[in-house]
Amino acid sequence: MMPVQQMEHPRVMPQGTRIKTPVDTFEALQNAPAYDSSATVLVVVGASGGVGKSTVALLGALLTARAGLDCALIETDAPFGDFDLWLGLDSEVPSLEAQDPDSPVYVQEHLGLYKAPRAPLPAADYERSVLQVLDHARRHNDVVIIDTPSSWTALNSSLVLRADRQLFFIDERPNSVVGAIKAIELCLRLGVPAVQTAVVYNRWNPKLKINTGDVKKALGCERLFCLPDGKEKVGIYLNSGTPGELITTSNPLVSEIENMLRILLPQFGGTFKMPSSRHKGSHFK
Repeated sequence: MMPVQQMEHPRVMPQGTRIKTPVDTFEALQNAPAYDSSATVLVVVGASGGVGKSTVALLGALLTARAGLDCALIETDAPFGDFDLWLGLDSEVPSLEAQDPDSPVYVQEHLGLYKAPRAPLPAADYERSVLQVLDHARRHNDVVIIDTPSSWTALNSSLVLRADRQLFFIDERPNSVVGAIKAIELCLRLGVPAVQTAVVYNRWNPKLKINTGDVKKALGCERLFCLPDGKEKVGIYLNSGTPGELITTSNPLVSEIENMLRILLPQFGGTFKMPSSRHKGSHFK
């Protein structure tokens, strides 16, 4: 397995910063001050397990780094996260609560990993550690991608409130759709602007002839991203610890994730806040 690397990481200084005040309707953020942010923070949410959000988060981070953007990948699904295994790292990878926020594990140029703990921690302590890492990462990167636990906790609420984009993952299973509806409704009650949210239909199968308009109406979302099934090849690359090789292939899942990032991220010229925008030839609805 690949040993842990602490690469000397060249950073591209941001052209400017944005001042953002988190929505203060959630108790965990009531006393949070305004903070400088140079990064776009994207949080992936799945209200049921097995929906593929972690796979998409990892491949999205690899593609972002490949484009030359500094990216922090924050894994918060303790103790079930698999990013270290999927990336082919050894068992000595430090977890985020033990890391200096300024020293992520650089798995390749432009990509730093903050690994979830291997054992459960007290909720308040763990949330404090994650938010400390996030606040640091967003000041020193172009993009931050956060993979959240499947079960909703106070940490999930804190993360969606601090993010610029919230992606809710579903698949063909009814329970994943019901879970996403509940999660989106909760976020709207917390004060998350609807324009920041989108739904990702993973393992989309056009043969099912599902009306995407009906899906958007049921979920109450303006933007629906449909990602095709990457087939068994995705699992092969992940289980062998070589996802970096996967993103160099013509796999349809990789291509559509890259197209999705072009819409979501301003660094890619994204126009996510313009619902009329369309990417020609893609599965975006």
